[in-house]
Amino acid sequence: MELFQVIPDRLFGLLASPLKEVYAAILFRIYDQYQLTTFGMEREVIIDVIQDYLESSIEQEKLLAALDEDITEDLDGRGSLRGRASAIVRKLENAGWIKVETWANYKQYINLPDYAIKLLDTLDKIRQNKQVEYQSFIYAVYTAVTSEEALRQPHLALDRAFETTLDLVNHLKTLNHNIKRYLERVLAQEEAAEILRLHFEDYKLEVLDKAYHRLKTADN
Repeated sequence: MELFQVIPDRLFGLLASPLKEVYAAILFRIYDQYQLTTFGMEREVIIDVIQDYLESSIEQEKLLAALDEDITEDLDGRGSLRGRASAIVRKLENAGWIKVETWANYKQYINLPDYAIKLLDTLDKIRQNKQVEYQSFIYAVYTAVTSEEALRQPHLALDRAFETTLDLVNHLKTLNHNIKRYLERVLAQEEAAEILRLHFEDYKLEVLDKAYHRLKTADN
């Protein structure tokens, strides 16, 4: 199956637009709200979330001016922040990031499609620079093949262990890539001060302390 048979053609358009930072911030707030709910988010609640973001913007006037140009097709009149928030909801729906459903009680609820949940989860981890706990992968593999359930359903245990091992290998490859990337940056420098800064501020903090040291000690 082709990728765009699963996700809408316009999905990434918002994140490639001049207002990509705005749409990304709004999507992350909707994703945070989604994690607090079970069966869907009331449309009015999401509009409140977006309106609150617009109100808290430091450069509100500049943002609203740029936003009005971008949501003209979805905007029912101009002026109120709530009207703009509603227009953003329609724009997100048209792009495929959210789905709006009307329930039997005539209230509208918003849900995130499965592909949007996976993408936002990954983007959120990248944004927060979350570090991998390698020990959790290794423990999961060990548990999968040594538990009592593994004796009853060995085929499921092996499948789980195999998938987790692949995840571990991919994350180790990422760690290796990050180490090589920092080395390339160091080799490209000519000033000793910049080399020391890269080592102690970037490489040591982001790679050695957060990942490699733990991998060689506790996780090992």
